Amino acid sequence: MDVSEQLLYQLKEQPKNANELLTAVPDFADHPHGLEVVRLLLRLDPRVQPLDDGRYTLTLAETTPADRIHSEAQSFLDQIPTPGALITSVVDHVAQQTHYPAEQVRAVLVQQFTVRHNMLFKPRQK
Repeated sequence: MDVSEQLLYQLKEQPKNANELLTAVPDFADHPHGLEVVRLLLRLDPRVQPLDDGRYTLTLAETTPADRIHSEAQSFLDQIPTPGALITSVVDHVAQQTHYPAEQVRAVLVQQFTVRHNMLFKPRQK
């Protein structure tokens, strides 16, 4: 089992913070930059989601980039009082939160949401 798999195995039971994972995976414990490596591996795996309290959890279902983009955009739109927002604002926010390129974010948003001129509105009904 490689170190990435060991990290995921540790997250199957319950959410853990990076320090807990560092001590649970012996390969990292003695490394001088072990904590940074753990955090990097966690950020790079799309199945791992950070929690607000600094812990990480493993998502049960595989999520695609389009799913993450859609979810983050919907959260953004739910937090504002208007029925829509400037598409550039949504693209910037989602790209920053998901670390996907702005071009990819824009393409998904145009496909899954209603766009009128420069405004993005609620998702299209399927």
